[in-house]
Amino acid sequence: MKVSRIFSVKALLTIAMLSALTVGIVACGGSDTSESSSSASSSAAAAPTAAPAAAAATETESTSSDERITVLIADLEEERVFPPLAGGPDVKYLRVFMDDMFSTMGGGNLVPGIVNKWEVSEDGTTWIIDVTTDKGIKFHNGDPLTVNDVMVSLQQERDPELATAWAEAGCMNVTETAYIKYTKSLDFGPGDDQITYAQNRVALNFPFNFSQSSQDEKGLLLPGKFTMDMWDAAKGKENNMDCFEEFEENPVGSGPFKLANYELGIKYSFDRNDDYWFTKANGFTEDRIPQVGGIDMEVILEPSTRLAALQSGEADLIEANMNIVPTIDANDEHSVFWQEENSMLWMIYIDCWEEDMWCFQKDARQALQYGTDTRAIQEALYGKGATHEGHGWATSNALGYSSDLDGFPYDPAKAAELWASAGLDDSLVFKVWTWEAGSFPFLPQVAELMAADWKKSVGITVDIEIGDQAAIKQQWNNRSLPGDMLIRDNEARYDGTSITTGHYCNHDARWRVNEPETADGAARCDKIKELALNHVVTGQEQHDNFNAAYKFIKDESMHWGPFYSNVPWGAGERVANYEPWKLVPYFTAPWTISLK
Repeated sequence: MKVSRIFSVKALLTIAMLSALTVGIVACGGSDTSESSSSASSSAAAAPTAAPAAAAATETESTSSDERITVLIADLEEERVFPPLAGGPDVKYLRVFMDDMFSTMGGGNLVPGIVNKWEVSEDGTTWIIDVTTDKGIKFHNGDPLTVNDVMVSLQQERDPELATAWAEAGCMNVTETAYIKYTKSLDFGPGDDQITYAQNRVALNFPFNFSQSSQDEKGLLLPGKFTMDMWDAAKGKENNMDCFEEFEENPVGSGPFKLANYELGIKYSFDRNDDYWFTKANGFTEDRIPQVGGIDMEVILEPSTRLAALQSGEADLIEANMNIVPTIDANDEHSVFWQEENSMLWMIYIDCWEEDMWCFQKDARQALQYGTDTRAIQEALYGKGATHEGHGWATSNALGYSSDLDGFPYDPAKAAELWASAGLDDSLVFKVWTWEAGSFPFLPQVAELMAADWKKSVGITVDIEIGDQAAIKQQWNNRSLPGDMLIRDNEARYDGTSITTGHYCNHDARWRVNEPETADGAARCDKIKELALNHVVTGQEQHDNFNAAYKFIKDESMHWGPFYSNVPWGAGERVANYEPWKLVPYFTAPWTISLK
């Protein structure tokens, strides 16, 4: 087994900078420890039983304070501030100062917010949404919320004319237009402050997909006039890579904090928005005025460095992992707050839709699952920091989960039988690609342990390539890794409609695991649509439909993911309470942070 580490120039520079920072923090005294209806949709189910209990919030009195806190996070992705140019992990800082169009209480529980009402047609294809323009909602530059702001925010991803124009002008990646083909119409009306969005398919997940509980930045509210003024200025220019540079220089949000200043990909400074609109007095579900005066957020890759900063008092809240939780727990003045069901482990057979590929046959794909002792890997590397339940994005509290979706049992004899049935022997060699991930640590170690299991069960030797997340994703999206395997983390989510559709039924989704334009791929897509995607139902019936679809997907084994992570947030002696959301990835609910 050969293990290689490959990093982009950008990643190497970041590592060098953080190495220097590590020396500075440790020198300050820290030890270096290694490492739907009108207002709601279906709620998520009960809390997972295998995750650790959150720190008790009632033991320490907390109060609102003007004091600032320092939060250290593990990683970002694209690191851009203009949301359409950002990646999923970038919502760690974007959602601190920006709002999503649909508000939630975490999981699948949507509540009125920027959009206060949403109704779907009987055939499940058309939504009418009402924008909240009568509650004094304002952007941080003082501009009041209008229905046009929501329209532009939808258009940048779903309007064929605008999204295509941005992509063709070089203002954003063409891959961001993968979903415009589903748009039938996107119009103002029928009433004041209303928008009608019609698709050419059943789209019950539309509100969730643009909500605070979604896994990426697509639902973030853009200031409409500001955005379109930048676009008008960019039209016709030869080099449009910086179409939205003015937003990058002067970010405008409407969220609970204001972005005061930042160094891209390194640190971000936020001030409390005392006029934040989401309060009970304003007619909303709860009070979300922040309880701290500001947040200074820094990106620190090394867990030991984040821990040292917490120990020295230079950090108040850190994105931790199971390796450093015992050290945090050993200090009576420190606490651990658990973010349950945060990210899933995800193993993908890359582009296995050509008949001459080793992984084209289902027996071969299933053989490696039977040949992997995933429970032993989970227990050895993560303990209670991960839960061995579910399949991919069908985690314990997700729509469609049941216990029979839990991973394949460890059965080396069955693995060898299936491997031989597929006509394969121990001469096969392929590469496993992975990276170091903040929300799901130890992915390279997972790859090494899996490779060792495969050597024992089917006799193969694989090469492991450990590199930069963005660079590996780019190779995957460019179809440069056929027949290899990808071991990665991905965001957990309550409603898996979008990721299921993208992976199995959308040829334009460059991150797909199935090719719907081949005979086998089309049959898979059609079966998933028949089982779940084409049904206009809610509640238990919707749950049962997705459960059936996920069982089919598990059996097909184009991808697998036997456990998910529960992320610990380490808190210093100043922090009284933090309530991160369950089944929502990244840094959530910053308004719940309070000081002693």
